[in-house]
Amino acid sequence: MKFTAFDKRFVIFPLIILLLYMFTAAAPLGDDPYLCPVWIRDITPDAAQAELEGIEEEKPGENPQAAAAHFAGKVPLAFLTDARFGYFTEEGALLRTAPITRRMSVSAAAWTEYGSNAVQTPIYKPDGTLITLIDEPGFVYIDEDRFYLFEPGGSAVKQYGADGNVLWRYLHTAPITAFHSAESGVVIGFSDGKLVCLNAAGAVVFETYPGGSDYQVILGAGISKDGHYVACVCGLNQQRVLLIRVDGTKYKIVHHRYLAGNLRRQVFVDFDDSGSNALFECTEGIGFIDCRHLVSEIIQEQGTVLASGKHPYKNMMTVISRQDQTATLSLIESPGYILGKTAFASNNIFLRQDQDKIFLATDKKLIRIDIK
Repeated sequence: MKFTAFDKRFVIFPLIILLLYMFTAAAPLGDDPYLCPVWIRDITPDAAQAELEGIEEEKPGENPQAAAAHFAGKVPLAFLTDARFGYFTEEGALLRTAPITRRMSVSAAAWTEYGSNAVQTPIYKPDGTLITLIDEPGFVYIDEDRFYLFEPGGSAVKQYGADGNVLWRYLHTAPITAFHSAESGVVIGFSDGKLVCLNAAGAVVFETYPGGSDYQVILGAGISKDGHYVACVCGLNQQRVLLIRVDGTKYKIVHHRYLAGNLRRQVFVDFDDSGSNALFECTEGIGFIDCRHLVSEIIQEQGTVLASGKHPYKNMMTVISRQDQTATLSLIESPGYILGKTAFASNNIFLRQDQDKIFLATDKKLIRIDIK
């Protein structure tokens, strides 16, 4: 989720000019939305170090008093790109920013880093205080305050509590190819086409092979926050997208659509926070499913979808995609009307949308833009 080429002296972003132009400059015309830049922060090492006064270089737990004081009374938001991670406030205060040297998983509640052959993985609070230690080999994934471990071999996943104890484990014979977590539970897809939904306690809600294609595989899957819907992109020849309604342990495919072409990689699938819309990636671009009216639309767009705004504002959602070194930020009114978009160069991108507040991280900058 990216932008490029700020002025060296004072971060006059060509992107912001484009955004302002795209959304009708500095004053709204009637009910038309426009974007208003609020602040820009430099997250390069030298600039961040000056602002953080040494906090960035502290190792986790090395100076707990200084870290706790720096975070005290603040509500941290997290950002993660391919090059850097950190925490900030919506008012623009940098709480932590550091380079990425190993694998990482980050949320507003916790973060972790580990090597490719990790045999145990510590999990920290945003200020660097140790939460727990996962004393098993594998790859740790953090989603909000939920901690998961993907076991070596790729066919089993566990959820851990904050005390380091295992809450549940799910094992299958084929490798995991899709995983998505929400407060309501998780959905897991496998390379043999199996799709599994577990509730928050780890109990199986349903297990199914959606089929409908020559070759079965789950390429992407998502579960709504309330657990009432599951979506997935599955199969090769023909690839299709499914929307599944869940009622207790009963489930039903309520919408499906065959897709042009076949993506042969993991694809993006997610829901907005209300569960009203599912977003998916396909060869044609960005797809939306209206979960209430059971209709879908596809917006023509090139590149890989990296993130979407889970908390839309007046049904307006941001989506970030990337092709090569070019990122595209789109503002979309679901289920598929493009209000505006702009492209910019960046190797590293992050996007978060909290209603009318959009937060973006790029190679060197962290930006807040409000929808007005």
